[in-house]
Amino acid sequence: MTLPLDGKPAGDFVTATATDAESNTSEFSHCAAVEIAPLVLTLGVLRNPFLGQFLDIYMVASTELDTQSVALTVGGEDVPMALADSAVNLWKGDYEITGSATLPIEVCATSPADSSDCASTSVAALFAKRGEPVDLWSGDHRFRFLLSAGDVAKDGIIVIIPSTDPRSLPPSPKEKFPAPVVSDSAAGDSPAAYTVGASNLAEQSAITVEFRYSDFALPPGTELSQLYIQHVGVGRRPSVVDPIDEVVRATVEKPGRFELRIGSTGAGRTADARFLRLDPNYPNPFNPSTMIQYELQTSQHVRLTVYDALGRRAAQLIDEIVPAGVHRLPWNATTGSGRALASGVYFLRLETSHGEATRKVVLVR
Repeated sequence: MTLPLDGKPAGDFVTATATDAESNTSEFSHCAAVEIAPLVLTLGVLRNPFLGQFLDIYMVASTELDTQSVALTVGGEDVPMALADSAVNLWKGDYEITGSATLPIEVCATSPADSSDCASTSVAALFAKRGEPVDLWSGDHRFRFLLSAGDVAKDGIIVIIPSTDPRSLPPSPKEKFPAPVVSDSAAGDSPAAYTVGASNLAEQSAITVEFRYSDFALPPGTELSQLYIQHVGVGRRPSVVDPIDEVVRATVEKPGRFELRIGSTGAGRTADARFLRLDPNYPNPFNPSTMIQYELQTSQHVRLTVYDALGRRAAQLIDEIVPAGVHRLPWNATTGSGRALASGVYFLRLETSHGEATRKVVLVR
């Protein structure tokens, strides 16, 4: 007896029919194992270099997609995406920023094989006005960007974008992504990098950037003195580790991409309690004066400096050899020239050869 088989696929199954010489038939089905690779989406956001109020939003898919299966939302608003480069499954959408806001961005898609994935981030945007100070946090509150009033030259949009690792986004003929930086190790989980976009700043700007290091999962054994801020394309910036507010702070000259990194040697230093201690000043908040107290275990050179919230030096209180012991110093909230400081947040920094200590003080006029 001959049993010709007529096999045909039926979804995820193969169905076969057998017929004998007397035209009797029987049918059976067998599950055909089909391995489907899961869909993976990578999301990246850039500020448009020519139209600063626009965001260029990119999505790279691990497989081909239909336009109908791609959904992008920015701040709860639907935004269309179009295929920009079919060779690498690169999609692009545009969004116009109309005011100050934290904008959640999410893209979701479903592949022809019915595999789904979503990717998300958030962008902080501020409409900065000429002559007004800037204090802008990233959407995840891990990164801060500060400007004094004189550094905003004209009205315009400033954005903070969590930076996707550029190695995860393939190059495109029309859109160029920044090259990855190789130096030391990144601090904590991703993203530990943020890009600030602004075109309305004065040429000589004193910009302060901060990372909240307590929000990152630092590798075991990391010393705070190893943390520093890298300005990509510029270099390692002199950084101050503030253990009171748990931030790493640096002054830079222009916007760009900033990374929190771990060096083999420290850029910032923390105090060694065996040799020096900076006590909380009293009163705090204060007006018109406060008492600063610190203790030294050995005679050493001491530098006690007051900085404003933007990291600029406001007053130099001590810069000399000081003997061991407990020392008290009244401060009437003036600069070295006797000019009265304005109300606000200031930082006392005590520096010696054994490290440094910082305290936050609040002046209320």
